[in-house]
Amino acid sequence: MLKVPFDLPELCEPISIYLLPADLVSCVRVCRIWKDNLDVGQRPDPNLEAMTRHRHFIKDLSFHGVTENERASLQYPNLTTLFFGRSWSISAASLNVAPILDTLKLSYVRFLDSSSFWVAVSKLPNLRRLETKSLQLDRDSTHVFWMICSRLESLQTWHDELDVRPAKTMVFPLMKSLSVLDVQGANPRDLAEWFMKCPNLVNLNWKHSMFFGDDSLSVLPIGGAWPHLETLRLDGSKIDLAKFLCNMSKPRELHVAQTGFSNMSFEVLQPRLGALRKIDFPNATQRLNPNVTGRMIHEILCSNPQLQALSGCRVKATDFLDDRRPWVCGSSLRFFKIYFVFPQDGDDTTDLQRTIFRRLSTLTSLEVLDVSGALRLEDEGDKDGLDLRLKSGLGELSTLRLLKQLCFERTKQLMGEEDVIWISKHWERLQLFQGIMNEDPYTQRQFCRILWP
Repeated sequence: MLKVPFDLPELCEPISIYLLPADLVSCVRVCRIWKDNLDVGQRPDPNLEAMTRHRHFIKDLSFHGVTENERASLQYPNLTTLFFGRSWSISAASLNVAPILDTLKLSYVRFLDSSSFWVAVSKLPNLRRLETKSLQLDRDSTHVFWMICSRLESLQTWHDELDVRPAKTMVFPLMKSLSVLDVQGANPRDLAEWFMKCPNLVNLNWKHSMFFGDDSLSVLPIGGAWPHLETLRLDGSKIDLAKFLCNMSKPRELHVAQTGFSNMSFEVLQPRLGALRKIDFPNATQRLNPNVTGRMIHEILCSNPQLQALSGCRVKATDFLDDRRPWVCGSSLRFFKIYFVFPQDGDDTTDLQRTIFRRLSTLTSLEVLDVSGALRLEDEGDKDGLDLRLKSGLGELSTLRLLKQLCFERTKQLMGEEDVIWISKHWERLQLFQGIMNEDPYTQRQFCRILWP
């Protein structure tokens, strides 16, 4: 009979990270045992006796620091995921704990004998996923490592030192998910050749610390390299992005905030817009992005009835004046981040504000609306964004019944009491409200009391 729930090894992870602050405070006040186990700064070790008794229930196990012989010598017949973090004495025997292991994670580890360890890994019959961080491979282990990768479905490597040149005849037909982040000792061309050996990729995440030249990916063909690739996270030059898009027949998710997205990329993407579910453009900067225009975003909103999330940048509000084509993603779009830039030449922008509000009112499934400005925004003439007041058209957004988050940080707002009361009445689901409603501190405090009495 367990005396407390924390005797279960599965509960010995820092579960406090899943609790709201108020709930965490309540929990740590229950008793000393609860406080010790829920303390964010501690990682309690599971009771060895409890682990021995319940080891057949354990499916996910982590070892941190020096591996203890008692726990490492146990057999966990149903263990599928094994993690070693900051361990300096890993040996081939460490893998004997999990005969059916399918996921192995290594972070800042050193081996007693690197060659024998990787030979032992190669003998794990069910291994499908491998994650490594700051891994150093010696030459004797490199060939075995690539043999292991050739039968993986998922590989994540971060800050590793790898010789990314597998044998020319080697292919990776089972690889569906590949994440390569700042691998040391490899150039973009070698990495691209490796990616091409993974014809069934579905997800690709690539970040490289080296400069991407215009010819760095000249080895990529124009189409056909990855017919199943759906999700792309890329940090590179604009020409690299266009080449990748040429090889994606049905792109569903594009996370390209760190790229130079341009007309070239958009022209390649345009025939495939119908498949898109999520896209994040380069982040909002202090000035208008000459490569990402409001017309591009308008085209996506008008062309994709299944779009779920779009994160844009600073775009001209005047790019959305064409009302001949409606936004067709009203029933699917749940996340929308964009900063509308309104002209500041002295003309009244009320009509333009109302036009934008009417456009937004068609997004009836929207849960998150973020119209925040850029960080460290300079005092420029075009800095003013959407005016969240009833007189400018805020009332049009009464159709957004599902809205949970409204963010308008780093924007200049002059809301009145009637605007705040309208928000509190019409958006009952609102959970997150970020931004300064009024520049006057006293008025701001009064409005906060209206929203959160």
